[in-house]
Amino acid sequence: MCSAFTPADEKLAVDLYRRGIPLENLRRAVWLGSARKYMAMLNGHPSAPIASLGYFTALLEEVARAPLTDASTSRRVCDMEVTICEFSFFVA
Repeated sequence: MCSAFTPADEKLAVDLYRRGIPLENLRRAVWLGSARKYMAMLNGHPSAPIASLGYFTALLEEVARAPLTDASTSRRVCDMEVTICEFSFFVA
């Protein structure tokens, strides 16, 4: 993902704010999209890098439909970390 917001990203962020999209949902969408992109890369499926905030907007509906508890989120993060560590071990 780019390290700086473009004017289009800023406009989208304002739009999401005005629509009342919870910041937590945006955070989860960014985490989910980034995790999926990273896992695809680890599994040998190359794809273009994330270049804008717009990449994550499609995931906002998904995260809104599936609220996670803190315990569920923590478990998924731990599962992801284990997968990454296992992959790193076999690549090294």
